[in-house]
Amino acid sequence: MDEPTPDVATGLPHHKKAWTQHDLLASTLSDYVDVLQKNGGRWPSWQIAPSSDNVHDDVVRLNSHLEKLGWMAKLTKDERWVLTVLPAPERQFPRSNTMLLFWVLSLLTLTLAGDHWMSNARPTEGWFHSSAFLDALLGYTLPILVVLFASSLVQRTVARRYGVRSGHLMPVPDFTIALYALGLFPSNWMFWPFGLLLIPTMPRMDARPWPDRASLGYTALTVPLVLGGAGAVLMIAGMSMTPEYLASAGMPLVSAPPLFLSLLAESFLSNDAFIRLLWA
Repeated sequence: MDEPTPDVATGLPHHKKAWTQHDLLASTLSDYVDVLQKNGGRWPSWQIAPSSDNVHDDVVRLNSHLEKLGWMAKLTKDERWVLTVLPAPERQFPRSNTMLLFWVLSLLTLTLAGDHWMSNARPTEGWFHSSAFLDALLGYTLPILVVLFASSLVQRTVARRYGVRSGHLMPVPDFTIALYALGLFPSNWMFWPFGLLLIPTMPRMDARPWPDRASLGYTALTVPLVLGGAGAVLMIAGMSMTPEYLASAGMPLVSAPPLFLSLLAESFLSNDAFIRLLWA
C-alpha cells in the first residue's frame, strides 16, 4: 500500500521586483488613507482620499506610525487632497545653555535700557531701591522677563494640548543700548530704547509639524494676547504709581501707548492720566 506523499512547501509569496522607498511609503499610506495617484516632485507625494469622515484624523494616525520611521506626512489641498511625505525634523531645539545665555544677556540689556529710561526722573531714594541698578532691575527688567516667561509657558501648554512640542521664547538682546547708557552716543540719537530686538520662538512655529492650521493659529495667538493683556496691566500700574509732578534732570522719554489704553487709563486715573504719561 502506497504511503501518502507529504505536502511540498511552496514558500511565501513574494514580489519579483524589490520595492522602492516610494512603494514602501505608498503601502504604509494605504493603511490609513485611500491612495489615488502618485505625484511628481522632490519628495514622495500622492493624491489621496480620506478613508474616514475626517482626513485630518487619518493624517494624525498616519504620522504616529511614520514618526517611528523618521518621516512625517504633510497634508495640502489642491483639486484633491495631496499628501507629501518628508523627513521628520531633527535637532530643531537650541541647547539649554544657549537659551540661558540669551536670557541672561537680555536681562543685562533690559536693565541698561531701564536705567536709561528712569535716570532723568528718578527720585533721590529711587522708585524701588536706592541703587540705580536694582531700581532698573525691579522696575523695568523683571516685569518684562516675567511676562515673557509666562507667555512662553502658556504657548507651550497650548501647543501640548494639540500634541505638539513647542519651543520657548528666546529674547534677542540689543547691545546698542550700552552705547547710550555709557554716554558714547547722545540720547536724541536713540530710536529703539527697549533693550530687546526680537522675541522669536525657537524653533519657529511654522517649522514644527502641526495637525492642522487651526492648531498653529490658536497657539501662535497666545503670546500676543498674553503680552497685550499684561502690558496693559503694567502700564496702568505704572501710571498709578507715577506722581503728577516730578523734578526732572532732562527731557523725559515720552511713551505713546495705544489710543484705547490711553482712554482706559483716563477712566482709571481721571484727567491727569495724560500728564502722568510723560513720566510713566
